[in-house]
Amino acid sequence: MKRYVLGLTLLGSIHLVGCADTQSKADCQPGDAECNSRPVGDGKSDGWDDKNDPAVMAQHLEYHLEQLPKKGWRDKPVWKDTYPEAVGKAESVWADTYWPASQGSHNARWQGSDVKSPLEKYDVAFNNAPGCDTQPAMYGTGAKANWDTYNQCAGPAAKWQTENYEEIGLMHNGIDDDGDGTIDDYGSDGIDGVQGWWGSCHAWTPASQLVPEPQHAVTMNGVTFEIGDIKALIQNAFDRTSAVMLGGRCNAKEITHDVHGSANDDCSDVNPGAMHVVMTNFLGINTLPLVEDRTANYQVWNQPVVGYEITKQDKVDAATAMKCIGATGDTYTYNTDATDLYEVRMTVSYVVEGSPGTSPIGYRNNVSTDDYHYILEVGSTGKVIGGRYCSDAENNHIDFLWSPTGSWHPSNPNVDVDNIKKLIKAAVAPQ
Repeated sequence: MKRYVLGLTLLGSIHLVGCADTQSKADCQPGDAECNSRPVGDGKSDGWDDKNDPAVMAQHLEYHLEQLPKKGWRDKPVWKDTYPEAVGKAESVWADTYWPASQGSHNARWQGSDVKSPLEKYDVAFNNAPGCDTQPAMYGTGAKANWDTYNQCAGPAAKWQTENYEEIGLMHNGIDDDGDGTIDDYGSDGIDGVQGWWGSCHAWTPASQLVPEPQHAVTMNGVTFEIGDIKALIQNAFDRTSAVMLGGRCNAKEITHDVHGSANDDCSDVNPGAMHVVMTNFLGINTLPLVEDRTANYQVWNQPVVGYEITKQDKVDAATAMKCIGATGDTYTYNTDATDLYEVRMTVSYVVEGSPGTSPIGYRNNVSTDDYHYILEVGSTGKVIGGRYCSDAENNHIDFLWSPTGSWHPSNPNVDVDNIKKLIKAAVAPQ
C-alpha cells in the first residue's frame, strides 16, 4: 500500500534529560548528553550535515557506541500520562488503514453504501448537518454531475474533504487534469493525477503513538461512532502535526548510486550513523515516538517504528569497510575523523496498515521488519560520528526519520480538535 507525502510543521527539538560535565570540546557531538553543542566536524563526506545531525531530533543524546543498547522495543505507551484510563487496555501503538485519497479519504463509507462515512457522522453529530442518503462513485462516467448533487446536501466537513483534501476533487471535476486523454478515470498517472499511494499515513503514524486506540464504540449527540470511525477522525485531526525530522526526502523515482558521493545526499541518507544514534536513543534508552519513511525513493511510506535489534556489530579494518560500501583500497577515504570502523546489521520493526473495524486491533499482528547493513564511523573517544550504507543497502534504506512533538490539528476547517478529544476520551473510558 502506498501513501501521500507527509504534511509536517517542523519545530524545535524534543528535549531529553541530560547533564553536563567537563569533557573537552573536541570530545563532543552536537546534542551530546554531557557536552554543549559544537559545529559539525569536517569529516569528508559521512560526518552528518545539518539535516542529518541527530541534534535536530533531540538534545542530550548518548553517542558512545558502548552505551547504545543493541535492541529496543516500544512497550510503554507515550500517551500513558495523558490517558491513564487506557493503560493496560490499549496497546502502545495501533494499526489502521491509511484512508486512500482515491477512495475518498475519511469520507469513505467503509461499512457499506448505506452507512455514513466518519466525516458524514461527524457532520450530523457536531455540525448539525444531516447530509446525504447516498454517496456516488468517486470517479468514472457521470462522476461530476453526481458529486455536484452530493455536495449540495453534504455537511461541511464531508464536502470540504471531497473537494479539497489531497486533490480528491480532481477525480470528479469533468477535466482531464493530467493531460493523459482520460477524464475522471484511470490514466497514465493515477485518476487525473490522484495516485493510489496518496493517503493519510502522515497522520496515522503520529496519532497511533500519541493517543490510545479507541476500545469501544461511542454514541455522542445521537450518533454512534464505531472504532473505525473514531480512528479515521483522529487521523483527520492529526493532518497537520508538528515534528522534527532527520534526513532529506529523496524525490527520484530511480536512485543512481555514486560510491564517491556524500552519505548525506537526499537519496543516500538518512545517514546511517545518525539513524543508529536516534534509533538507539529513542527506542533503546528512552520511550519516544518515532516514524520512518521506509522507502528510499520518491514515494513516502510512513510507518510507526516499534523496535530494532542490532544483529551484528563487528569492528573491521579499513579494507573490509571499503569493500562493504562498494569501494576499493586499504585506506578509509570518507570520514577522516573516524578512528574505528564497525560493520553493523540492524533489523527495524515497524507497524503496517490494518483495516477499519468495530474492534481494536492493536499492532502486534501488524508488524513487519527491514534489515539495514552499514559501516558505522566512530571517533577517538568512542562516539558515533557518521556512517555509510554497504552496497546491498545503498538503494534500500530509510529515507528519513521524524518524531511528532505534540501539536496537531486538522486541515479540514470544519473539524474541531476538541470534539475529537472528547471522542478519544469516551472511547477509552470504562463502559
